[in-house]
Amino acid sequence: MSSLQTNLIAKDLILGFAQTAPSQEIQAFLLKGREQVQQHIESLSQPLMVENIPVTMKWDYGVEKSSIPPFSEKLMMFHLAAMITENVRGYGLAMSTSPRLDLALNYTNFTNEILEYAKEVSRISIEQGWLEEPPHIPFPKNSFGIKISSRFSASLFFRFSPQ
Repeated sequence: MSSLQTNLIAKDLILGFAQTAPSQEIQAFLLKGREQVQQHIESLSQPLMVENIPVTMKWDYGVEKSSIPPFSEKLMMFHLAAMITENVRGYGLAMSTSPRLDLALNYTNFTNEILEYAKEVSRISIEQGWLEEPPHIPFPKNSFGIKISSRFSASLFFRFSPQ
């Protein structure tokens, strides 16, 4: 239920940000995130409706029609990153405490989807100069002739480094 409520709040906050973001690129990106959150809400609501459990009230009526940005796009993206962090935490907690395996699978899929979206938040923030690119571990040189993808270089660096 907590994940559902978090997503309902996030959906409306993202809508408010999308309405007021000056950049068309940021607006489109935020609306893409809102669609993703809407899909999560529908998936989380379905098991409740099947069991005749009341679904949490939606908050859509609270979003104004304003187009005047109260915040900078940088702050909007910061809040979006914070919401993503909270959602991933919530999904992890729900996954670890849910006795239903079908729901745990949903939470795993949601986490993967939201982390892909988080990568885009980081990419846009870095491109705009709002966030510095994180440091990278140098590509490991190995004596075995094994090509190691940069994605796994951090975990394999010490294992394949020549002494």
